Amino acid sequence: MNRNGSIALLLHPDGAIIEVLYNDLATALESGHPLKAFLRPGSEADAARFLGTMQAHGFALDCRLELLGPEIVMPLIFSGCLCGDSLLVIGALDALSRKSLIQEMGALVDRYSAKRRAPAEGSVVHIRQEWNTILAAVTHDLRNPVNGVLVSSQYLLQNGDRLLQPEEIGLLRSIESSSRMMSRIIDDLVDAFAMEPGEQGVTRQPTDILELIRNSLSATQYVAEQKGIPIDLSPAQFLPLIAVDRVRVSRIVDRLLIKCVRSSPPGGRIRVSAGIEGAEAIISIDAEKAFLSADELHFLTNPSQESDPPSNLGPSDVLAFRLAHQVIEGHGGTIRVEGGAGRLIFTLALPVSGVRVLRQGS
Repeated sequence: MNRNGSIALLLHPDGAIIEVLYNDLATALESGHPLKAFLRPGSEADAARFLGTMQAHGFALDCRLELLGPEIVMPLIFSGCLCGDSLLVIGALDALSRKSLIQEMGALVDRYSAKRRAPAEGSVVHIRQEWNTILAAVTHDLRNPVNGVLVSSQYLLQNGDRLLQPEEIGLLRSIESSSRMMSRIIDDLVDAFAMEPGEQGVTRQPTDILELIRNSLSATQYVAEQKGIPIDLSPAQFLPLIAVDRVRVSRIVDRLLIKCVRSSPPGGRIRVSAGIEGAEAIISIDAEKAFLSADELHFLTNPSQESDPPSNLGPSDVLAFRLAHQVIEGHGGTIRVEGGAGRLIFTLALPVSGVRVLRQGS
């Protein structure tokens, strides 16, 4: 449609101008003022009938109203339709063909609807604050019972081995493992909302990386044993303390180990190594006989918000791997993923910030 000599307005049902969508006439139209304020005196009744017809029937066509210009009165042909809870009107010096009118109104309605759907920046901040409040309450109510079960099962495993039967110990280890996994999911949820989009904030502290790995192995051992998968640890003889976010990196190593176990068939083998290469501490988790689909490999290599996760990867895994990349990149490090059918290797590279060197035995 040629917009020369035409205007488009969004009106409140009472006739007040909400927004001037475009104005190609030599006249000043301002939002917040009633349309009748810009019409020739005596046109109020015709304007009221035009607006009333739109509200009663959903549209109104070919209503002649005279618009006040700076020096002349301009007779315009107005047509309009309902647009949500507002009124969309188009006025032109010449009557528009029905085809042009429908196309123009459709385009303006689509534009206005898309604009309404797009939240303002302030709305996004408000929504995040509301979600954070809800999440804090939910995770608090979840974390307390989950941690209670976790601590109780760990206590019984440490102190009840002489009183319990092997199958009872196995059940306790299963409960402890499931509780630990649920605790990780809760922590990931908290992290996902605590970090603003694109934020990579980490809290570094000197960390014994070998102790961190051994704690993760201890947490994963039962799941691996159930599938008959041995996990071998081969650390370097010397490892420095490195400054990392101990809690988050520990959760990442837990997740990578669990992924390797789940992707491995019974009888597979997982090898974990840790060492220093140049200015980086390298943690490698190598799962022999593990199977990873091409879609999984592609996603785990680059699990950005824009990439679509494969259907066989659960929502908690998707969240965990997206957070893992965000946290490791926040350290200035990388996560590399290699594999496919028969092999899966995760390699964490973290910059070394040596505080002191510890002699580590295997």
